[in-house]
Amino acid sequence: PLMMLAPAIGLLAPLAAVVLSLRKHEGWAFVASSLTIAGIILTAGFSMFPFMMPSSTHPSMSLTLWDASSSHYTLGVMFYVAALFVPLILGYTAWSFYVMHGRLREEDMRSGDARAVY
Repeated sequence: PLMMLAPAIGLLAPLAAVVLSLRKHEGWAFVASSLTIAGIILTAGFSMFPFMMPSSTHPSMSLTLWDASSSHYTLGVMFYVAALFVPLILGYTAWSFYVMHGRLREEDMRSGDARAVY
């Protein structure tokens, strides 16, 4: 019964996103849009579990969640690589958003302000 929340969120969140966008609540509309995507993906995942890629010709040849997982060693290597590179990527992304913050308005474009163009 708890898994039925995923399709409900996948159906109701886009309606909430539209209503919130019309009411000029951009942040909450983004959250509702993100919930829409999560609800749709979770619905597909819950409905197919444990199959990742079901075979239409031979059901016994389907790729399951356990067949698709990596070995313990590979998962350990991936953990340390992710622990190194994810903070670097997040830091670079945060820095680029900080450098390019602010919205560009039409009057900024018309004024010819060099800071607004670059």
